[in-house]
Formats: sequence, C-alpha cells, structure tokens
Amino acid sequence: MATPRVFVSSTCYDLNEIRDSLYSFISSLNYVPVFSDKNDVFYHPDMHTHDSCIKEVETCQLFVLIIGGRFGGKYHLDTEKSIVNAEYAAARHLKIPIFTFIKREVYEDHRQFSHNKVQKPDLYDQFYYSAIDKQEHAINIFDFVNEVRKNDINNAIFSFEYGREIKDILLKQFAGLFYDFLWQRLKKSEFEKTEKLLTDLTVLSKKTEEIIENIYKQVDTKNAVNNLEKIELETDARRFWINIIREFGVVLPVGDVPRMKELSNVNKTESWVEYLLRTGKFKIIDNNVNENKLISCLYHEGTKEVIALKAIKGELTAYQTDTLNKINKYFKAFAMLTNDKREELLNGMA
Repeated sequence: MATPRVFVSSTCYDLNEIRDSLYSFISSLNYVPVFSDKNDVFYHPDMHTHDSCIKEVETCQLFVLIIGGRFGGKYHLDTEKSIVNAEYAAARHLKIPIFTFIKREVYEDHRQFSHNKVQKPDLYDQFYYSAIDKQEHAINIFDFVNEVRKNDINNAIFSFEYGREIKDILLKQFAGLFYDFLWQRLKKSEFEKTEKLLTDLTVLSKKTEEIIENIYKQVDTKNAVNNLEKIELETDARRFWINIIREFGVVLPVGDVPRMKELSNVNKTESWVEYLLRTGKFKIIDNNVNENKLISCLYHEGTKEVIALKAIKGELTAYQTDTLNKINKYFKAFAMLTNDKREELLNGMA
C-alpha cells in the first residue's frame, strides 16, 4: 500500500521536544515520518550529508517546515543559507505541499523587523530581537520568513506556541488535502464524460456542416462561397472565447455593458496574449519546472488557472501545442470581425 512520506525540516536543538511529538503524531496517522535526526535519511557515501537530506526530500509527498529562533547549520554549498533553507528550496522546486510553522515570538519579532526596515533603514540591523538565539543570524532568519511568505503559491504559514497547535492544524490541512483529492477525482470523471460528449458533438457537427454546405452551394450558387466564409469566420471567432472559457474557467461579465464593450475592442496588431493581458485579469508568470525547462504561463487571477505559452530548453506537450495553435487561429478570426459584431458575439455567449 502506498503511504505518504512526510519530511519535517527544522533546527533540532531548540525544537527537539516538538520534533519528538510530531514524529509520534505522524506515525499515528500511518504516514511515514522522515526526520534527519531519527536516522530516516539515507546518507549516500558519494554525497555530502547535506545533499543526502535534500535528496531524501524527493522521496516525500508532504513537507513540514518549522522555523524557530535558531539559524542552524550552514548549507555547505551556500554559506548564506542554512540546511533548513536548502531543504525548503528543494521541496518548493518539487512542488510538494508545504506547511510552514513559525514560533509565535519569532513571527512577532519578524513584524517588528519589517517595520524597522522601512522606518529605520539605517538602523534596522542593529535592533535586538529577543526571540532570536544569536543576533547575528536575525536577518537571515527573517529573510527566510520573507522568502516563504512572498512565494506566489504553496506559502501557507501558521504561527504556534505549543506543539499541539501544530498537530491540530496539520490534521485539518491533511483532511483538506484528502477532500481536494476526492473533489478532483470527481471533477476528472465529469471532465472525461464531457470531453467524450464534446468529441461526439464535434464529429456530428462537422458532418452536419458538410451536408448544409453542399445543399447551400446548390441553392445559392452566386453568394454561397462568401456567405460560408463569413459563417466560418464568425464560428472560429466564437471558438476563441469557448477555448478561453474552457481553459481558464472564466465567466463573461454578463450585463456589464462597459466591460463587454472593452472586451469587444481589439487592436488587430496585438496577439491574443496581449489582448488578454490588456483586460487586467491575466498576468504572465514563469514556472521553473526543472533545471532544463522554464515555461512561461498565462495566469488568470480570478480562477487561478494557468496555460503554458512557451518552453525554453524543453518542449510543450502535444495538448499544449495544439491548444495554443487553435487559440491563435481563432483569435485572428475574432480580430477580423467589426467591434459591433464582436460585441454581439460576446453578448450571445454570455
């Protein structure tokens, strides 16, 4: 049976009791706890012990980060970062769900540090922070907190005073993950049914179009070609928004006349990406997938959905390439319509 492995990353000396408590708690859930101080890490003889810990993160499905008042040992490849920093960076890179816990007094000192940094930029590094064990490490610890906080995703942070608070929060978060798994499973099943239905409808629609086109050409030999081209242009224009709605889950602003007029206004020299960015609802983000691949994504801020736009030192999937080609083709058709026709089309779809 597949069992989730939970990597717990923290300094050990000052958080020893909390770590012991968490080890028992994770085991009680029948998950596998992975603690460096409990001999759960395989220290490969050809690797530095720090890198062995980081390698172990790759075998885990959940990552718990605990930040206290100590900096811990320095990571051998970067003297500005601790081993805990490096383990966190590995988990974030692998997109493992991360749950971060910060001792309440450290979090309160961090707020004071952030305030001092803005109000007293020349003196902020000279203040004393009582929650920090060694003052020379204060800035490193607070910068690490900022690194976690300012991550675009996977940046859940909880402050705690007692170990039981961590256990209570993790119980709720793990339950939330299980609920999300069941919900996504249901959505996947519904999506597969919908995709099959759409495929069947597409085939039927194509056959119907061919029959109607052949009849129309016989009835109106003079205008048939021009009218059919016009119908095809409007159909492709409509497909642009069908694809955007399907890929991003967006909803057109029904009843919002100014918004609809804004959406119907297209600069014929712009790309479909530039057009969507101009709506103010989308932005470009870069996702580091792995060391050899960087993908730029179009991100919708309302639905949190993304679509890959290009790959550097790597290739898009066949589905992504096909989707982008279709959207590009359909947007050109949408741009060729008049403003009034575009507005009419949008209102007809809303």
